[in-house]
Amino acid sequence: MKAKVSIVLPHIGLAGGFRVALQLAEGLGRHFDVKVLTPGISPDAEKALTTKYKVTVEKLPLPSWSAALYLLKKLAHREVDVSFYTLSRLVSKVTGYPLDEGEALRRLIRSDVAVATWFPTAIPVLQSDARPMILMQDFPELVEESMGRPGLRLFRTVLRAPCRSSQYRHTSLS
Repeated sequence: MKAKVSIVLPHIGLAGGFRVALQLAEGLGRHFDVKVLTPGISPDAEKALTTKYKVTVEKLPLPSWSAALYLLKKLAHREVDVSFYTLSRLVSKVTGYPLDEGEALRRLIRSDVAVATWFPTAIPVLQSDARPMILMQDFPELVEESMGRPGLRLFRTVLRAPCRSSQYRHTSLS
């Protein structure tokens, strides 16, 4: 039985780092059961992607919007002081769909190994039960320029993130 590998992308584009990650997925797919996980992709982009690269794409399931709309309609008729966090947890519980993209990605990871391809995707990868690998293609100056100091702090935190001690042992994927 082939080991399962998840390549976690924040979204899908066909430039630069995405291309590298997709080529990695395609290459690993020759020896392992590889899935590309992403929060969302249009059907046209998915077709183009799976034609160009021989990869399997798994995206987040759609929520039960009717349940969410019903809940919001009920709340709209009341004066309620509810935080966004509480509201998002409530909508998530009613619809079964996590509004937190990281949590949604973590739920998709059902593999032996998970590869984060961008520093924000490292968080769901590190929280999953899979052995984490981080393919860091950014550098601090670029992150700070595009995301400011908070982005740079997250970037550096991910680089220092502790792994579970069992992950330090060398084990073969096959």
